[in-house]
Amino acid sequence: MKQASLAYALNNMAAHFDQMLAALSTLQDLSKIRPEVIDQDQWLKPALETLIDHFGVAFGSIFLEEQGQLIEAAACSWSELMPHATRLDLSVKKPVLSQDRLARILESGQIENTVITEVEQSQELSLMCTPIFSGQEKLGVIALSHPQPNFFNEWHIRLLPLFASFVGQLITTHRLLNNMNEQVKARTYELETLLVETTELKTHYKKLSLVDELTELYNRRFFFLEGKNILSRSIRYSHPFSLLLLDLDRFKRVNDCYGHKIGDQVLQTISKKLLQMLRDTDLLARVGGEEFAIVLPETNEEGARLLGERLLAAIAEVPFNATGESFNMTASIGLVSLQKEELVSKKGREAEYVIDLLFTQADFAMYSAKHQGGNRLCVGKVELP
Repeated sequence: MKQASLAYALNNMAAHFDQMLAALSTLQDLSKIRPEVIDQDQWLKPALETLIDHFGVAFGSIFLEEQGQLIEAAACSWSELMPHATRLDLSVKKPVLSQDRLARILESGQIENTVITEVEQSQELSLMCTPIFSGQEKLGVIALSHPQPNFFNEWHIRLLPLFASFVGQLITTHRLLNNMNEQVKARTYELETLLVETTELKTHYKKLSLVDELTELYNRRFFFLEGKNILSRSIRYSHPFSLLLLDLDRFKRVNDCYGHKIGDQVLQTISKKLLQMLRDTDLLARVGGEEFAIVLPETNEEGARLLGERLLAAIAEVPFNATGESFNMTASIGLVSLQKEELVSKKGREAEYVIDLLFTQADFAMYSAKHQGGNRLCVGKVELP
């Protein structure tokens, strides 16, 4: 009697040992799976095959939630893994699981271990299902079946949720990596497209000679082309629009006293200073010898006046040296603005016609500033017939 009890205990320990070994082997094989591949099927089904191989079940499925439905993403049977095996008892077909059952299991968050009657095969089957989670996110359900009723034991019940947790982490990692790859591809495509468009645009502008060679600012022709477009958008959406016309005071004296080379250096230095103080959306162009035009979209008269005063102060502070002498430059600025209510009344007018009139009125205001001694800003009146 004692020998029989000992033999039973030893057999029981051996069975437990086999189950532990199977559990460890399952998790070890699962840890080797790499979710970096783009196609989820390349690693999801192998993960399921590992579970079926070590569990010795007839059939297994992984259902993932997609738009409120639990869709079978991977399925495998024992006969697929062991096509030459003689274990006919594991050749059973997979059970048909309803959406209601799967949804209930996923919602409950609990493992289900039960016996069901498979109508098509007229036999009872063991069914064990567990939800797949990643943190608090519900991802899907793993379902395993076996033709032997009450097949699943406490080892299966302990291992399957652990396996599901691993799978949940793999799915989340895969989706994050895949999403990151898609974002990188999309961003790379956008940047490449933008680079091509920018290159083509620069080439186009150079071909049309729209850049001033000395200062590398846009020239008069480009100013009127782009200024018309900016004004047209301001009129269409009733957004404020301002125009500054800036002319360096007594620039001719610089050329006469120090030569044209120094005069060119003054123009280049002032151009860089102006660019530093403007927004990317502003338009700066050299429209004459020492004359610059600045278009300020989305800027009312008060904002344009404040900017103009800062430009005057900045220009006056730039030091120049020639033939051992130091000198400073000043400028005169003419300002015209169109406010929201004025823009509404200009709708329907040709922007090209309006930009010409605004330029003329800014020019009058700028010369008024010069006649008052320079180094000042004068505001012109907007008078459109």
